[in-house]
Amino acid sequence: MTRSQVAWLLTAAVGIALFIATTSASWPVLHTICRFACHSGQPNLATARTLHSLGISLNVFAIFSIGRDVVVRLIWLGVAGLIILHRPRDRGPVVAAFFLLLFTMNAENAVAVPPALQPLEALTNAASGVALTLFGFLFPDGRFVPRWTRWIALGSVIDAVIGLLPRSPISDGLGVVGGPLWVITVLTILASQVYRYRSASSPEQRQQTKWVLFGLGVSLGGILLLNLGYGVIPGAPKNGSLYDIASYTDFPLFTAAIPISIGIAMLRSRLWDVDRVINRTLVYGSLTLSLGALYLGGVILAEALTRTLTGQHSDVAIAVVTLAVTALFNPWRRRLQAFIDRRFYRRKYDASRILTAFSANLRDEVDLEQLSGDIAAVVQETMQPASLSLWVRQPGGEA
Repeated sequence: MTRSQVAWLLTAAVGIALFIATTSASWPVLHTICRFACHSGQPNLATARTLHSLGISLNVFAIFSIGRDVVVRLIWLGVAGLIILHRPRDRGPVVAAFFLLLFTMNAENAVAVPPALQPLEALTNAASGVALTLFGFLFPDGRFVPRWTRWIALGSVIDAVIGLLPRSPISDGLGVVGGPLWVITVLTILASQVYRYRSASSPEQRQQTKWVLFGLGVSLGGILLLNLGYGVIPGAPKNGSLYDIASYTDFPLFTAAIPISIGIAMLRSRLWDVDRVINRTLVYGSLTLSLGALYLGGVILAEALTRTLTGQHSDVAIAVVTLAVTALFNPWRRRLQAFIDRRFYRRKYDASRILTAFSANLRDEVDLEQLSGDIAAVVQETMQPASLSLWVRQPGGEA
């Protein structure tokens, strides 16, 4: 067993013990209805009324809330364990394994933390922030690129240590620097990742970056959709409604896309074509949203027209709208596919179009010299090689 694996196991043991302790302290809090200052996830009076109207007891609510947290943490912890098990000597995967472990140990969102464990909570929260910063700077190969970014990372570590010191005029004065330093750190991480992707990454490392960005996009997109629902879905106020309870439940589940994408990036030697996955996600995501909005608008409009003309509800109008939206599925999907290919995958779209045109001309071309020139032009335009040579075998056997 390597030293990185031993350190990871010891840290995981501390994290699991902290989670068990905070879960035990949270159990009675989840059974208590708060009226003023509430813990994170604790049911308030409006939530309790909604649960009662659905026939759900506070005991079931508490079991479900804790079970959800267990599932999410197991995903983060399980992916981290697989990475440290299979890649314990590679710097990049080791950094990712510790980031996933320390980030899931963050106890800021725990319902309740025993007073005796609050210093440990503060330490794990600071460690999770440092792990996030280092992961941002070191992903995917464990090197600082550019090298000077290590000093920004060091400043973030020092700031985290200062945050753990007892309150004093000196620590308060140094803490003022934390806000601007955090902004500088985030901007530097983004700039360094862009520079790394464009100038220093290998093709495999670029695929790794795309996978992590894809997981981050799925997570943030899901959370954004949950928040947009408050302004779009009728009857979805934030005041303990059923939607509010469901969105609070789904919020941690969306974050599971992040460790899964990191695990794929770190564990697969031959990465799947993430561009195809992203392409399909964009196409079918926009297809679902647009057709869903069209169907909802069509039903509302059809209902309004039938009530105005006949004075009563009509199932025929809804059936017509359903059939119309169904008929639009394939044509609209093809249009969205073409638009996304042109807008986001222009090079591949142009290459496909050039190859299609070349295949059509190939059937009628008989001039060998003209054909050789066409082949060279197509390869140059689609592949853009640094140099290009074409050898043609002569009838006599000489090239």
